[in-house]
Amino acid sequence: RSAEEGSGDIPDTGPSRSGTPCDSFTTKSAEEEEEEEDQCGNCDLPRSKHGVEAYILDVGNIYFVNDFDVSEESVDSIVPYVSVRDDVDTDILVPFLLEHWELQDPSLVISVIGGDSDLKLKRQSNDSLRAGLRSLAVSERAWMVTNGSNRGFVRLCGEALRDNYLNFRSQSSSENRTVLVGIAALERFEDSLLSDYYGSDMIHLQTYRIGLDPNHTHFILFKPSGNNAHGYMLEDSLLSDFGYSDNAHEVLRRNFEKSLCETNQDENKAETPHVCLLANGDTDAIAMARNGLEDGIPTLIIDGSGFAANILASVVARTEKARGKKVP
Repeated sequence: RSAEEGSGDIPDTGPSRSGTPCDSFTTKSAEEEEEEEDQCGNCDLPRSKHGVEAYILDVGNIYFVNDFDVSEESVDSIVPYVSVRDDVDTDILVPFLLEHWELQDPSLVISVIGGDSDLKLKRQSNDSLRAGLRSLAVSERAWMVTNGSNRGFVRLCGEALRDNYLNFRSQSSSENRTVLVGIAALERFEDSLLSDYYGSDMIHLQTYRIGLDPNHTHFILFKPSGNNAHGYMLEDSLLSDFGYSDNAHEVLRRNFEKSLCETNQDENKAETPHVCLLANGDTDAIAMARNGLEDGIPTLIIDGSGFAANILASVVARTEKARGKKVP
C-alpha cells in the first residue's frame, strides 16, 4: 500500500539523524509540515532523497464493470495500475514498473497525443487506420503511451490491441505483447472510480461517458503535488483538460517516455526508437507535438482525423508546396 500511509511492506527503521535517508518516507503531522514542508518524519530528509516508494501512493488493479456487481462474470477486464505523485522522478519510476509489472525493456515507444476527442473519419479511412494500428500492435515489446481515455483515437488504439491479442494470442508470448499504458490525472476520472471499500484495488464503472479505456494493459494515475522532480513551472499552461489546470500531465509523460527510451541504453546500444502519433486534438496537442519535435522525436500526423492534426497536416502540405520539396 501507500508509502505515505506507512505500508506494512516497508520496514520501519525508526528515526534517523545520520544524513542517510530511511527505508520508508513517513509524512509528518500537520503541525510539523507547516514548519518543514515535505520532509520525512523519520529522518528529516526531503522526499527527493528517498527512493521511488516515497512517491508511490498505491498499487493495485482496476476492475472494469458496468454496475456494482464484481462477480467474475460481470468483470470485463482487470488492469494493473500504480498511483503516484506527479513530481516523481521517472528515472527511478520506470525501473520499478518494469520489475513490478514484470515487463521487458521496450523495443519501440509510441506516444499517442491529441486522441481524446471523438474521431470523425470516413469509413474507408477508419478501416485503414484500424489496420495500421493492428500492424503496430504486432510489434514485439512496443510500448504505446496515451492519456488513458475511452474516447476517440485512444479508444481505437485499445480496440486494435484487443483485436490483435484475440486473433493471435495462441501464437504470441504474453511477455512480448505490446504494452498500452495510460497516464492520467486521477482527479479526472474520480467519478467513475470507486476505491473506498476495496483496499488498493478499484472498481471502474463503465457507464460514465468519460472514463478509462478497459483495453489498456496498464495505468499510471497521478495526483498533484504543486511541483515536480525536474523543476518545470506549473502555471500558465494550455493543458487544462487533463484533470487540473497545470502542465503536470505533459511534464510527467514527457519525462516518462524519455526515461523509458533510456532503459536499455549502455555503451553498445542506442536509445530505444521513439515516435509521436498525432490524431485529432486541440491546442494542447499542438503544444505536445511541438515539444516532441524540439526533442528530436519524429511525428506522424493523421490527416483528416480532426482539428489539430488537420491544421498541422495543412501547414506541412503548404510548406512543401512553397518549397517544392518534402518537409523532413
